[in-house]
Amino acid sequence: MTQPVLDQVLNVVENPIRRKIIRRLAHEPSYPLEISSDLGVNQQLVTKHLKVMEAAEIVEATRASSPYGPDRRIYELAKSVSLTIEFSPDLYAEQITTFQNIQYPRKNEQLEEFEQRFDTLLSKRSYRSELNDYAKLIADIDRRLNELDKEKAALLQLRCSVIRVAKEIIQGTPLSLKERIVAYHILNSNIWAAKVLSERLNLREETVQQILQRLKEINLIKM
Repeated sequence: MTQPVLDQVLNVVENPIRRKIIRRLAHEPSYPLEISSDLGVNQQLVTKHLKVMEAAEIVEATRASSPYGPDRRIYELAKSVSLTIEFSPDLYAEQITTFQNIQYPRKNEQLEEFEQRFDTLLSKRSYRSELNDYAKLIADIDRRLNELDKEKAALLQLRCSVIRVAKEIIQGTPLSLKERIVAYHILNSNIWAAKVLSERLNLREETVQQILQRLKEINLIKM
């Protein structure tokens, strides 16, 4: 997703009441009075937050008839996203992705097992189906997600250790600020093309080429 979409989502989820509304709508669509009652939040405030969320396309509303008066607006979540921000003295990364209609590109035995179990549940589905098997599958998926989170955390820790040592090499070399910035970007992105570095760092391409030559002369990089 683009940076503006990331900013929109961050603007929505930074507010704790809006996060509570998202959590509520993750269960099922609802209308402002019901959300207000469930969350113990003033209805006018709920409506105000829903308007912000609708403008950011996080929720969408449809009109439905009410047995007690005029039509009411029913809200539901309009996006399926995963948002990750990671930072440390040696790292900054942000990523927002959608997980609607994803086709996993490589063979994954664990994922295939979960999909097969889900297909089995679908084939047996009825209005009187017990929730136990669904809950067990969800718990197993959550357990695998937790394992992946721990693996990712370990990889991030290793990455930070690697980059910390590499940064010490850069900082121990007599370089200007611009030269260090280019070196840091190469270190984090593994990109060496002067044109790309110029666009990303808002530097003239000629300047980047000169910096790359300087880094080569002091044996900091190979070209």
